[in-house]
Amino acid sequence: MSEYKISVIVPCYNSSKTIERTIRSVLSQDFKDFETIFVDDASSDDTVDVILDTLKGENANYQVIVNKENKGPAYTRNRGIHASKGQYIVFLDSDDVINFNHLSSLYKFVKEDNIDSAFVKGVKLDDNDKLFDFEVNRFDSLLSLAKEKKGLIESSDLIRMELTMEIPFSFVFLIYDKKIINDNELWFNEDYAYGEDTDFALRYLSHCDNVRIVDRYTYFYYQEDDSITHTSSLNRFESIGLFDDLYSYFIDLGFNDLADVLFYNRIPKFIFGNMNYFFKNGFSKDDVFNKMDELGLFDRLNAFKPYTKRDRKFKLKVKLFLANPSIYYKLWMKFKK
Repeated sequence: MSEYKISVIVPCYNSSKTIERTIRSVLSQDFKDFETIFVDDASSDDTVDVILDTLKGENANYQVIVNKENKGPAYTRNRGIHASKGQYIVFLDSDDVINFNHLSSLYKFVKEDNIDSAFVKGVKLDDNDKLFDFEVNRFDSLLSLAKEKKGLIESSDLIRMELTMEIPFSFVFLIYDKKIINDNELWFNEDYAYGEDTDFALRYLSHCDNVRIVDRYTYFYYQEDDSITHTSSLNRFESIGLFDDLYSYFIDLGFNDLADVLFYNRIPKFIFGNMNYFFKNGFSKDDVFNKMDELGLFDRLNAFKPYTKRDRKFKLKVKLFLANPSIYYKLWMKFKK
């Protein structure tokens, strides 16, 4: 028997500058039957002290767990799942905030509709708490589909929209039934430090029937340099292994169509997007191309197939790149400036 309706899991690493803001947003919730689990990944700053000081005197249910050594976000979130006492699980990063109705919005719909998950909208904020890179129509295709189906969509439709990157998607936009997690042994893959969160969400959704789409912005995220999710290493490319494992997972479940979208669409977009990310962050062209060659990523790019109208533009970019990677790089740097 669960002690709480929801467990909110907050992984932390050197989060002393942002964690109080995060905690205040948790304390503001209009939903009260929940616990918050802070898992500190061996921070070298005073993150734990700030957590304890902020919660001192507050009427809140919480746990503070401290890793003896730095283990990474996947291990840290898994430890939170193991420690959780809630029927459902919600994830919150230590530099993000949630609106006062985040938990109530998610819980209301999974209980009322008796379904496995609900999905809210999220938006990025800049350092001044203003909307950053915001386009009001980014969720339109999802909302349109949900409207046709009275708010409920098949989980496979949400998976497909993530794989084709039609919508902003993050694992923190979902609520998770702990029973589904346990019954299917769903954990964050601790062998990877990038992409393991999306992998977890997609595996979870593959065991769901329907998802309630909640037309509310309740999750607000920042991207700060010392975030637990931040990484600037060429090893990001190696997360291709996560996608390959996910491909096999979909095949084993009989989701061959989703496996094809993953292989021919999502994986090439993952490669191309990270390549441009490295260019943007000043990585050497030769280092990037050598790593791509080492992992056979040029051939993976060449396998791209379009699934949406927007994919036609992407296919053209890939063709231009593969025709002459060095010229593409020069043009990319010129337009960047």
